[in-house]
Amino acid sequence: SILKVLGIHMGILPETSANDSAVMHENEASVEQLYQTASWDLKYIAGVIYLCGVIGFLGLFIYRTLLLVLYLKQGLRQTDKHGNTIILIPGCKSPFSLFKYIVMSVEDYEQYQTPILRHEQEHIRQLHTLDLVLLTVVQVIQWFNPFVWMLGRDLKMIHEYEADKAMLKYGVDIKNYQYLLVNKSNGPS
Repeated sequence: SILKVLGIHMGILPETSANDSAVMHENEASVEQLYQTASWDLKYIAGVIYLCGVIGFLGLFIYRTLLLVLYLKQGLRQTDKHGNTIILIPGCKSPFSLFKYIVMSVEDYEQYQTPILRHEQEHIRQLHTLDLVLLTVVQVIQWFNPFVWMLGRDLKMIHEYEADKAMLKYGVDIKNYQYLLVNKSNGPS
């Protein structure tokens, strides 16, 4: 059998004659046991690597969540007409929403309040934060799968498209809205 040949070749089993079938059968069983032990070791190692990845990404998620909570405590709070809490943080680079919270800079609130609030309110209305939380759970479990990470990138782009599409339905001036998007993505010109 292939196990016997492998065992002889690796020096685990001595070469035997065809007449010595009892010794051959015993040696094949030893090689089979060695193979099963090695297979179990590989499964164990793969399991440990997987669990380390899950723990690492879960730890990263918890760490980022704690940083976000601390960041959100810095700002001034207001409530909009939809019951969302607007958190104004000086120097906030890019507006974002998180469940019923809208985070933006004081400068953006003073200059672009209506379009930014509507855009972020649309993210809240469409439950985009819930999508991202579910995506994060999948990314923690499937951390090794590159398609999950690509799905995350694509999901965020779809969320932005949906919010921008809704903005156009509100009757926002397209040129001004495009200028605002370019300004917010590239910084002020």
